[in-house]
Amino acid sequence: LITTDIRGIQKLAYYNSNGELLVYSYIYNDNELLTQDEVDTIKNENPKLITYLGEKISDNSANNTINVVKGIFQGDELIGIVSALLDFNEINKYLTNLIPEKDIFFSIIDDSGTEICCNKELPSRKRLPSAINHILPAFQTSSTGEYTLVENNNLIGLNYPISSIGWGLRVYLPLDDVISGFYYQIIFNMVVFFIIMSVLVYFLTFLKRRVINPVTILKDTINQVVKRNYSARTNIKGNDEIALACMNFDKMTESMEQSYLCRTQFDINLFHEIKTPLNVIFASVQLIENYNTISNMECYKTKISSQMKIIRQNCYRLIRLTGNLLDISKHENGFLKIRPKNYDIVRLVRNITNSIKKYTEAKGIELVFFSESDSLVIACDPDMIERILLNLISNAIKFTDKDGKITIKIAEKEETVLISVKDTGIGIPQSKLDCIFERFNQADDSFNRNPDGSGIGLSLVKALVEAHKGNISVQSKVMEGTEFIIALPKKTIEIETDSTQCKCSGLLPNFVSRINIEFSDIYSDFEDVIDA
Repeated sequence: LITTDIRGIQKLAYYNSNGELLVYSYIYNDNELLTQDEVDTIKNENPKLITYLGEKISDNSANNTINVVKGIFQGDELIGIVSALLDFNEINKYLTNLIPEKDIFFSIIDDSGTEICCNKELPSRKRLPSAINHILPAFQTSSTGEYTLVENNNLIGLNYPISSIGWGLRVYLPLDDVISGFYYQIIFNMVVFFIIMSVLVYFLTFLKRRVINPVTILKDTINQVVKRNYSARTNIKGNDEIALACMNFDKMTESMEQSYLCRTQFDINLFHEIKTPLNVIFASVQLIENYNTISNMECYKTKISSQMKIIRQNCYRLIRLTGNLLDISKHENGFLKIRPKNYDIVRLVRNITNSIKKYTEAKGIELVFFSESDSLVIACDPDMIERILLNLISNAIKFTDKDGKITIKIAEKEETVLISVKDTGIGIPQSKLDCIFERFNQADDSFNRNPDGSGIGLSLVKALVEAHKGNISVQSKVMEGTEFIIALPKKTIEIETDSTQCKCSGLLPNFVSRINIEFSDIYSDFEDVIDA
């Protein structure tokens, strides 16, 4: 260690407890690093001494050295003394490299206030002596490990006392730099706070506009719908989840409103359909009671017969209405079942067509039947087929002018039998074709020359066709005509008895009564039609 060149140490020597030189480095002169007085002081008073053999740093001398003497003890016994000559010019260079920041100044101050070393030349060195007046009291009053903040003449420093030797450490920098840094930090924090608050406000605004407001509107709209205000809408558009939910809700409420309006119209029509025949029947009964005063028997019978025909016709209308309602209810609840048997569908449809020709001729309408096959046996329920055809032909008669034409046609297509009912009537608007099979729906009154009806006829026809595992479609042009096409599966069931096969060659029982029921809202006097 002694022979090694150590930065900042010019000379180094080791003595015994009596101050006799044992080991030294470089050229050494007697009493150069240790005097007898210093040996006595170390033994009796202070184990460590600092003396100044060179010039002070404040004199800007090139020779800036300090002699340090330290006693080495084993317990309470002095066994040796170390003395060294320190070169603070080298130490200053080391501190300058250690603390390179230009605005931070580091220095060591002795007990007289002299700056022993520093990391760099101070631009404010002239102000240092005045600052020392504040530093020394701080060193004298502060104990080991305590920090004292000193501020004077635009300098601010942090002082730390080295109590073992009575010196101190000081780190200081210009007060303006500290304040500007503090202001910068405040401004930076305020900018960051402003940015955070702006983002928060934007987020809250976005949340309110995109989430809170739509949810509130949706909740209010739901409350209105619960109160049966089916015209309420959210009117919210967008691509996010809430907007899509609102749009779907609007579609649902629109469908509910249409269903509600149709149901309301159906109720009105139903009440009218029920009330009108009952009023007519009641009026006829009152007239029959008044006929008791007629003395002429022939006149009495004629009048009674006329009123009985009116009563019978309106009874048929009520039977038709209640029967349709009952079948629709069965279909919606899954109780509408068919009883299929193997029937020649060609002969069945032909017989039905031929049997109602007199009704169409009474209206001046031509009824034509055409089939691509002479015979075609399929499994079907003849009662339902009859009701399907009578209902479609009844509609065709309603909306076809005199001298018009109704065509019934049967054709085959792969595994399907097609039955079409085509008329030359007023037709149906394209906008109504998708909903005419829905329950409670009718075409616009502007196209409906006979608005009487419950609005469940075509819905029932569709239900009866679907019960056969078939389907029904419609094609129409306004003022040109309408064609309903029924597609039934071409299949049969196990061979039936002869009685069933014979049954297909003729009309079903009570066929005339069935025609009277289905045509009850078209003809007022069936017997006159039959007689004709």
